[in-house]
Amino acid sequence: VPPVPPARVTPLELELWQERWVECARQLSQWGLLAEFARGAEPPHPELMVEAAWKAHEWADVRRHLELPSLVARQEGGSPRHKMYEIYVAIVDGQFGDVEKLCGQCIQLALHRWAALPPLRAGDGAHRSLLQLFHRLIEVHESGQIMVDVAGHARARTYPDFKGIVQTWRDRLPNAWDATAEWDDVLGWRAHVFATIRREFAWGAQDEVSLLHDAPWTACRLARVARKQRLRDVALGALARLGGDAGGAMDVKDIYEKLRE
Repeated sequence: VPPVPPARVTPLELELWQERWVECARQLSQWGLLAEFARGAEPPHPELMVEAAWKAHEWADVRRHLELPSLVARQEGGSPRHKMYEIYVAIVDGQFGDVEKLCGQCIQLALHRWAALPPLRAGDGAHRSLLQLFHRLIEVHESGQIMVDVAGHARARTYPDFKGIVQTWRDRLPNAWDATAEWDDVLGWRAHVFATIRREFAWGAQDEVSLLHDAPWTACRLARVARKQRLRDVALGALARLGGDAGGAMDVKDIYEKLRE
């Protein structure tokens, strides 16, 4: 039997398959694989590189990618998504005075995009990405205020009271039917904030520090969402990170929730 000649794939079809594969890998939280693909692709994918870098909390890579000409052009063109990356970097670098200004700029850019969309109707997904962006923007703005309090109390060797914001974040969640990647956008940033809190208060007693963050509940919630969407590897990955994220101290309810998941 003569060998079957390989099918000829057009550039348009290849691009379509790549887009579908990238989206599948994004839903599976395979950010290491996506980062490798983005660097080796021809041409490279700078947007995917910076997204994978912030998901892995590789902030040096985020800063370097944001200086790429293509991303600089998008920032100058008024992209609220790329302005969000600037806010992330400002918070990580401790430039809290710039957070308020950057958040205001991001809001204006997002509202400009919103005004260009058709009227909002039930079942229309045109506004979904901007609604998700506003959700993340609110929490990033609150994160800047949290980091200011963290820095002040850490210097004074006192403990702040974050019970109110922790409960607010528990109540403010994505929709149950949203994709796991959208949950990861929100809960992944919270995990970074909680990790920073634990690092700044490493001098404190574990019982006291455990009251300042909600890392165990956040990881368990992401695992639950992934399990409900039958993404077993994503759920197990979230639980595997829970040991380090919890900082060695977990509430009994969180321990039970982890075992349950």
